[in-house]
Amino acid sequence: MKKLFVILSVVLVSGCADYRAESNIKPERIVSGKSADSVKFLNMYPLNRGYDRLGNVSVSIKKLTIFHDDPSKSQVDQALKKEGASIGADAIVNIVYKSGVGMTTWGFMDGSGTAIRYTD
Repeated sequence: MKKLFVILSVVLVSGCADYRAESNIKPERIVSGKSADSVKFLNMYPLNRGYDRLGNVSVSIKKLTIFHDDPSKSQVDQALKKEGASIGADAIVNIVYKSGVGMTTWGFMDGSGTAIRYTD
């Protein structure tokens, strides 16, 4: 009976999603046609090109169970690029990362920056 309980527990837990991504992008801000791969990360605002600030972009990757790996910087980077592309950004500037354990998660990693679009 104990063995059956352990097997059933493992099966039930393994079906759970392991990560959840959240962002601050509202549906009315979404612009189609950009690929996440086309969005670049910059350490500072470009000095040799004109640009418009589109606004802040922030994402949070949350680990939902204890059995999965902690969220990674590459997962946050991919989510930031996807959110930036959804509002037509060419780049995201001044990215900041934060990680920890939350009240409703086994761990999280947040990323935020400013989305910009080139004007020239």
